[in-house]
Amino acid sequence: MKQIQREEGLLVWNKVYAVFLILSLLFLVFAPSVFAQTPINCGETVPGSISVEGEQDTYTFNASADDKVTIRIAEFSIDIYLELYDETTGELIAEGDYGIDINLPTTGAYRLLVRGYYDTTTGDYAIVWQKLNNPCNATAINCGQIISS
Repeated sequence: MKQIQREEGLLVWNKVYAVFLILSLLFLVFAPSVFAQTPINCGETVPGSISVEGEQDTYTFNASADDKVTIRIAEFSIDIYLELYDETTGELIAEGDYGIDINLPTTGAYRLLVRGYYDTTTGDYAIVWQKLNNPCNATAINCGQIISS
């Protein structure tokens, strides 16, 4: 009787191990596309698209502690929701629809998730982030100076 119980226990363990191996392989194959992250430079406008309900696009950028940052959806055909995470701690530090304004707490990498509002909308958008205390790609002008494009 004990021999049968031991064999049944080994059989269950082997099945659990096989499922674990299969799930691990699936993760290795599909994780790069699921967790793909697009780097975005300060001042750069990047087009994006939410093509299926529930999709989330992920962007990354680096910034310094105390940078005053604004993140905006520059163009959109859908309702957008943004979540900003500290990449080091994984902590959600800000969220908002169409934009976020924040003084960043630490120097390092940040991860921005863009998704349709309530995960139910699809469509195109463009996103941009800028430092307000030390703007990127800014052109200095003098008071009263006229700039033409």
